[in-house]
Amino acid sequence: MTHALTQLEAINVVLGAADISPVTTIGTGTTLEATLALNILNHCQREVLNVGWHWNTDFLYSIPLHGATQEVHVPDSTLRFDPVENQSLVVRGDKIWDRVNHTYDIGSAVKGTMIWYLEWDELIEEAKIYITRKTARRFHEQHVGSGDALNSLIQDERESLRLMVDGDLDAGSYSLFDSPDMQAGLSYGNPYVGRAAFNSSDPFRSSLNG
Repeated sequence: MTHALTQLEAINVVLGAADISPVTTIGTGTTLEATLALNILNHCQREVLNVGWHWNTDFLYSIPLHGATQEVHVPDSTLRFDPVENQSLVVRGDKIWDRVNHTYDIGSAVKGTMIWYLEWDELIEEAKIYITRKTARRFHEQHVGSGDALNSLIQDERESLRLMVDGDLDAGSYSLFDSPDMQAGLSYGNPYVGRAAFNSSDPFRSSLNG
């Protein structure tokens, strides 16, 4: 994509918001401020992706047995995996655990909903913009503090989040049954499903505004 926002451009947006000179590289030999901005950017990127959007979610994704063992290991780029065919299965560390039989020996491939960590160049443009503005606000808070500029950054962050959510709603074609409250109600008779999703307290939802 010719006009896609690069990670270097994102870092310079973050630095510019704090009145710091731009850099030409974010690798070895860059400035301390650019390194800090990159660390915050990476943290914000993981936070945003962990929510789970239509563009980093695969449904009925199958994870095979690990080599010649009976274990199922989740891929390195997994943020979250929710088995759907056997509700007694959960992820512990990098493997699938059977809560009924108390073992990692699953014996067959496991299908579920996969939330992926994506590298910067794999992100949609709305996500790049939102992550950049979120990073700019946090970086500014740490280096400059409060003020009119920070208020402007907060408004920019909120607007970019709104645009990203609107796009996700359009592309995801979600329904009432996708809400945490509805899912909790539908699964109330399942002994392997927790109750934390009631009252909109979904344990799988991260705060996007923090």
